[in-house]
Amino acid sequence: MIEVHIYGFLKRKFDPNASLGDNMIIKQEHREGLHLQELFGELKLSPEECGDCFVDGKVVKKDENPIIKDNSRVAIFSEGMYLLCGGQHLKGHGFITKSAPKDYDYFHQSSR
Repeated sequence: MIEVHIYGFLKRKFDPNASLGDNMIIKQEHREGLHLQELFGELKLSPEECGDCFVDGKVVKKDENPIIKDNSRVAIFSEGMYLLCGGQHLKGHGFITKSAPKDYDYFHQSSR
């Protein structure tokens, strides 16, 4: 079994009435050799709408496609969600390479 935690506006793909503050955890059957990009497909998520991802607490870069092990915890953030606090640490190591524009509308995911 894989525990997939969904954050941000991606929650609305699974529940149109989901609040940004709600916890959303999806239990997904594990299968041998499952890659992260395949998991996106099984969840009907495109890589373009997915932002930062973590597998078992480790950040996954956009160009990586790790195999998901049984009993893994996967966290998927919507594109445009930027990490706070610890995100500054990740930014310093090159995982986050650009900032959102100052007028970025985090609630509607578009520039004003």
